[in-house]
Amino acid sequence: MTDWQALADEHGITPHVRFSHSLVKATWNTAHSAYDLTLQTPSKVIELRHPIVVSAIGGFSTPRYPNIPGLKEYKGKVIHVSRWPAEWEDAKSLRGKEIMVVGNGCSGYVDQADKACSSVGAYMSVCSSSLAWRKSRTSK
Repeated sequence: MTDWQALADEHGITPHVRFSHSLVKATWNTAHSAYDLTLQTPSKVIELRHPIVVSAIGGFSTPRYPNIPGLKEYKGKVIHVSRWPAEWEDAKSLRGKEIMVVGNGCSGYVDQADKACSSVGAYMSVCSSSLAWRKSRTSK
């Protein structure tokens, strides 16, 4: 969180940002032309009304696994890229592995997987129902 706070500080927007808050509910209030918001902090619930809501949760806030037949019975390691294991950061444990990435875009094909696999010559396949975007990284 400190990186985001430092960035907010640098741009002078920290007083307008709520860190460590989860949006529980947002309902448009026609009478007030604003959103009625319910937020959860680590210690309490807050109710607010604001005319504008900017969602900055990103694609990695809550992992969602695809409904793939047999996934629960699969004996290999299943991870979501938003929960990338720390031991894979140096990628040595991926040497000689075959990695299947299901999905594309921010929630599927991400920099961690590409960087880790290319740095040790691991084999990575990307499976997706539609093409979003992808930029190849060449191994150095």
